[in-house]
Amino acid sequence: MENGNDDAITINKLAEDYLYAYIKWAILDNKYGIQEYIIRRAQVAKTAKLRNAKLRLSNIHASRLIMVLRGKDKIIK
Repeated sequence: MENGNDDAITINKLAEDYLYAYIKWAILDNKYGIQEYIIRRAQVAKTAKLRNAKLRLSNIHASRLIMVLRGKDKIIK
């Protein structure tokens, strides 16, 4: 955000989904008279979107990790 130019700002779509879920949860959490299960459902959705965003943005694949770790449990004499 150099010189106040907001046109150059980009955000990942997964991070954007998380931000919207966080805002929804924060609004519901601070409102009076909202049933607890609705707030809990929003919190679970927020946490799930954060977890998905972290996994997808970290670029770690389970198959690659298994290939690297295969054979690491053998003891070398």
